[in-house]
Amino acid sequence: MEKPPRHNAEGCEYYDQKLLVLTKQQEGEACPDASKPGADDNLGKVQKEEMNKLEEWGYTIKCQTIDSYLDSTPNPSSSPIGCLLDNDFTCSQARMATCPCSALAYLVFVAEAGIGLWIWSVWSWRLRIVTSFRPVGAENMVQEFKTYGYPMWFFYLIFACKVSFASILVLAIILPDPILTLIGAGGMFALMSGALLSHLKVKDPVGRYIAASVMWVLSTYILIALSKSCVVHTPASDDLVRTCSGCVVALACFIMWLRSCLRGDYNFASYDELDEKKEGLLA
Repeated sequence: MEKPPRHNAEGCEYYDQKLLVLTKQQEGEACPDASKPGADDNLGKVQKEEMNKLEEWGYTIKCQTIDSYLDSTPNPSSSPIGCLLDNDFTCSQARMATCPCSALAYLVFVAEAGIGLWIWSVWSWRLRIVTSFRPVGAENMVQEFKTYGYPMWFFYLIFACKVSFASILVLAIILPDPILTLIGAGGMFALMSGALLSHLKVKDPVGRYIAASVMWVLSTYILIALSKSCVVHTPASDDLVRTCSGCVVALACFIMWLRSCLRGDYNFASYDELDEKKEGLLA
């Protein structure tokens, strides 16, 4: 077995930090003694010969679960947890190893993109459009809030919160981070719960709940995936496909916002004028 390189190109930090963490199924188990017969049965991916070599090279071998190591380490993303000698088990992948299925982690990015694109479309070019998801009688977003009985200050507050949390989730695609994901998904979960209650308040038909329900389900899924350790802090350079996809989503959201700015969709005072003109025509 050759001595490992100073830096693992797959993403682990420098090997000369002299630390290798071995994972175990249960807390409290003693670190396997590589010098004893049968040690290979308990070593997992790091076999007895490899442990001997690591000790020879001056590495400190520490045995504990990945979760407990992350909980006790201020900056786990900069420490080579689970950096094994096959050079393809990176620090981020070590955390991902606790996720039940890698597909769940990738679906988080899909959910984040879906929420980001939908929320920004609702609060940009869809602001003035009649949609099947608005309460009965509402033809734009301002009328929608009036139908619910909410004041304009609450309208502005919800607008700021929704686009902020949606933007955070888009940022979390480019720079995956549990804290960003928790803030974005938690905020959207709360807002979508409020949206569903608003539909219930005015006794909307079931079909008008669809958009809010889908956003609520996606937010819930992200929070569940987060609780299962399927979201990890990962440098943008680790997955260029994901990073580029996130940039495309962010660009699309920016274009929607810019288009609405140029069209005057954010001039909410004009919405009242439209309402007055409509009432005048109907009189």
